[in-house]
Amino acid sequence: MLPDLPWFVYAMLLAPLGLLLVAAAYKSLQVRAAREWPSAAGKVVVSKAEVRKVKVIDGDN
Repeated sequence: MLPDLPWFVYAMLLAPLGLLLVAAAYKSLQVRAAREWPSAAGKVVVSKAEVRKVKVIDGDN
């Protein structure tokens, strides 16, 4: 039998599980959408990472 605790204690204990389920459902929707992306045959020959400094001209930043 469960101890006699206020309802919000149970809600706080179950909140992480609920957040995990919501995150899993969201990621599942992202994966389903990615399946519809176009594909092309090919081979990656070179791949490298680089850092660039970008100068923004508009005055909003």
